[in-house]
Amino acid sequence: MLCTHGHYLDPHARLAGSRGDRLLTRTLWGIATGGPEEPKTIEDYESVITLLTEWLYVAAQMPHGTHAQQNVYRVVQRLGRVGSLLGAPVRGARRLAAELHDRGLGGGDRKRLPSAAHFDSVVRAEAERQRREQPVSGAAWPRPAYPAATVVSPSDPSEHALEAFAQVVENLGWHGESDRIVFAHTHQPLADVRSQRDSRTRYWNTGSWIYEPDLGSRQAYARYLRYAWPGTVVLIDEEEPEPRLVEVLADLNPLNGGPGLPSSG
Repeated sequence: MLCTHGHYLDPHARLAGSRGDRLLTRTLWGIATGGPEEPKTIEDYESVITLLTEWLYVAAQMPHGTHAQQNVYRVVQRLGRVGSLLGAPVRGARRLAAELHDRGLGGGDRKRLPSAAHFDSVVRAEAERQRREQPVSGAAWPRPAYPAATVVSPSDPSEHALEAFAQVVENLGWHGESDRIVFAHTHQPLADVRSQRDSRTRYWNTGSWIYEPDLGSRQAYARYLRYAWPGTVVLIDEEEPEPRLVEVLADLNPLNGGPGLPSSG
């Protein structure tokens, strides 16, 4: 079997994102590969990822940087607001697709929502945590106001990231090396799933031990519980025919009747 972190999927996932994400990805591809074609080698992917990471790092330093950097940051903020407006239809389409995906489960298989009382308690606990972590007024290093550079939200249906990673596997020819691939990066556990691109290759994802719930709505929170509940590992045993996903904290998942995690995370 083949094991890899999986971060090469980011450029492909960004191509399904906002207009700004698509433009940035195409630009970085052109710089890294010398043309519009997709990366075809590990070196190509490393070049694209390095450029993307360096850009995000520079952007992250702008609020605390020089006067010139702060001016650039303010411009980026304004462009970000425009980009958010341009990307709103895309995000709306994603939310609608997620809701239709959930409805498509149908009948007795349709996934239930956590109780309203539980969701409200989680929202209150998160608000209290953020209040406690607010910097002291007048602190020399206030918390930056820029958004996190996430590519795949843990509450997105896991098929989105899987198809992006399957494109990486196809581009690099990994599907010819192994039919069992273990990856991570997305914080969404998977066990023996197949992509639409290649029904032969089977995928596992280690998931995450980071508690990062989507509290935008009770539906979004339910999708997080379903797609990205933490506390999972992939067990690889040479005496077993395939990897095995172990869900250590499954009994705490509210969708399974569990109490959830403590407010401290």
